[in-house]
Amino acid sequence: MTYQTTPATVESPTVNDTPATDQPKKLPNDGYTRLMPLADYLGVHHHTIRRWIKTNKMPQPKHINGLMLFENSKIHDWLKSETA
Repeated sequence: MTYQTTPATVESPTVNDTPATDQPKKLPNDGYTRLMPLADYLGVHHHTIRRWIKTNKMPQPKHINGLMLFENSKIHDWLKSETA
């Protein structure tokens, strides 16, 4: 017994070939930011931020409902003072 098989059509995955823009990530002026998004914004590992918190090298976060939240206005002020 012979089976005839037709080749399966496989669609190639779509790839976004447009170049990524190198625009900096934005941090809103008001509100709060969690640890991982802040680490991405600063371009450091989240363990680095935890080390900075322990050594008082950055503004201390608030703990709300078990979440570590950083006040955006304090982060902006801290960044300005670090670059001055």
